[in-house]
Amino acid sequence: ENVGKEIWKGVHSNDPSIKTIVPLKRSFASSIPQQTVECTKRAFTSFIRNKRAIIAKTIRALIIGIILTLLFFNMEEDQLGMNNRVSLLFFCITFTVMGSIASIPQVVSERKIFYH
Repeated sequence: ENVGKEIWKGVHSNDPSIKTIVPLKRSFASSIPQQTVECTKRAFTSFIRNKRAIIAKTIRALIIGIILTLLFFNMEEDQLGMNNRVSLLFFCITFTVMGSIASIPQVVSERKIFYH
């Protein structure tokens, strides 16, 4: 029991005289909202400069929109139709999440710039 408390003091302590792994107060050159705004500007600028990505994402969104419109069109208003709507909604959410996963490698590659 005491060993755990001693180890925790080395990780995080309320006593400022004890040197710990985790600093008591972190200070940055800019605030978190300012960092968020700057990172958003950078991502937007990077996206705008890539014309192929804009065209590909626009065409992809149009095709998916047309497919989903055709799937939702003329669905029945009964229990089976509701089951189909919920299933289709699940598909839409899953498709969106899988599309977001594709951007993870880009975030990892830009991590050095973010930490800099």
